[in-house]
Amino acid sequence: MTARAGSRSRGTVVVVAGVVLGAALVAGGALPTWWTLQWQGAVTAAQLTSLTGRQSAPALLPLALAAVAGLAAVAASRGVARRLLGALLMLVGVLSGWAAVSGISDRPVSALRDAQPQAQQVLSGSRNLIGPALSLTGAALVLLAGAAVLAGLFAGRGMGSRFSRHQPEPGAAGSGPVQDADLWKRLDAGEDPTA
Repeated sequence: MTARAGSRSRGTVVVVAGVVLGAALVAGGALPTWWTLQWQGAVTAAQLTSLTGRQSAPALLPLALAAVAGLAAVAASRGVARRLLGALLMLVGVLSGWAAVSGISDRPVSALRDAQPQAQQVLSGSRNLIGPALSLTGAALVLLAGAAVLAGLFAGRGMGSRFSRHQPEPGAAGSGPVQDADLWKRLDAGEDPTA
């Protein structure tokens, strides 16, 4: 194995691990409580409501799924298409990070109103930063994995390469175009023309 093939093989492992772990962290970070809000309605006393990352940043789970789908597309593609998919993985990482930051940066009044329609006023709120930190870490991993694909470090052969035709070496047996008449002559002679 050459040094280049070894580094590309390691690059493939890094990309796969980065996307899978990153997507798991983005999705897993959306599950815990991000906000605990005290609110009151027109006819209700002050109440507490906890909002998860799925409520505060609802784009995180679809983006995690998009990262995994992007990895499958990277494995199935080759050449320029693979590099473009690497750029798309980077975009998924950036959007995941943006969703995590925006979900924790401001009090999620609209998410509270979705969870508690009778809420009219937010009295106080506290953040739990564990979920957003997990999602941001996952977003960074997806971003870096996309950059590795864009740099050409993913060494997979692509879907269908096993069945694609490879041109024989010039002068090798079977080189040159095969005519239908040649195939029939070989069959008539009792030979296997596919060998």
